[in-house]
Amino acid sequence: MAATSGKPAKPPKPATTGTKGDARPMPAAAGLGLLSDPGPAARLNANQRRVLLFLLQARPYIITFARIAASTGLGEASARTILRRLAALDFLTFKKARDGNLQGVRMAFNQELCQAFRQSLEDHQKDHTQGQTFNQSQGQTINHTQGQPHSQPVFQPATQPATLTPLLKKEGKESILPGERQEQEGDPLAEWTDDLLALFWPKTFAAGFRMEHLHRVADMRRTLGRPLERDMVRTSLDRGEWELEKFGHLNDLSTNEKVRNVQAYLFTALARWGILRPHPDYVSREEELLNQAAKEHEQRRQAARQLEDSRFQAWRDGLSPAQLDEAMRGCPGGPKDIWLKTYWKKNLPTG
Repeated sequence: MAATSGKPAKPPKPATTGTKGDARPMPAAAGLGLLSDPGPAARLNANQRRVLLFLLQARPYIITFARIAASTGLGEASARTILRRLAALDFLTFKKARDGNLQGVRMAFNQELCQAFRQSLEDHQKDHTQGQTFNQSQGQTINHTQGQPHSQPVFQPATQPATLTPLLKKEGKESILPGERQEQEGDPLAEWTDDLLALFWPKTFAAGFRMEHLHRVADMRRTLGRPLERDMVRTSLDRGEWELEKFGHLNDLSTNEKVRNVQAYLFTALARWGILRPHPDYVSREEELLNQAAKEHEQRRQAARQLEDSRFQAWRDGLSPAQLDEAMRGCPGGPKDIWLKTYWKKNLPTG
């Protein structure tokens, strides 16, 4: 029998995971840190998962990189890089898009891969919660058995796992995604009133559409996890107002028939899609004003050229033979009018 010393025997080391021959313990996978699951979530780092979760929650129609950055707490350059990475891994595709004065990128998601991504995060969260419960129960066992010999190995984490971020778990009124708290606590339509609707969209208001309808739409979409965006509401109302002004009614684009109930049609479009589809001939008020300004500017330029030509012709026709010879001195040849007009602009007042 081996001789015994006065020191108690050390408990055996806990089992580790890793490659064969590698005795280093694997760090705890908590929150958005490391994932032991080999699924889609494990292919992304914490910031990439943060951006993808935000996009899957928001499901934007058109969104800017600045909005993504602000909602996820990242820089705009990082948001661009991460979006390219997500596209390279086939989680989504995106391209530049414009709808009236709304500009940014429009994206389409790989539904199968994104669903697997969310499922792997949920599974990881479940495993992490069970692991915490196990560690707590083992910790209580250690406290009750100090000084007693151990017949079985006792597992105790060397470090406390990182606190779960609010990206995966909602506690009380905490936001599940960065930027969601602002949309929930700060209603994007809080400062809107029926008077504002009547002022900016009088035709739509006259058709019976009110703030109570917008608030009901916002509540419905919030329940579905697809918050209503103020820019989308404004764009939709602009489109409806334009159509009512131009045709006197809305057109159902799916049937090409006249909409009988403008109020219900707008409500349904905003509730289901978050935006009203534009009429094929629709031009936003901003684009219309810009086109009018460009047209007016061109008309002014043409008028200025015509005035200049008439003044030049009056001057040329009033020249005596001697004055004409003086003006043509040094002309190398070619069209006389070009030389004379250059001489006229250089030597005579044109105001």
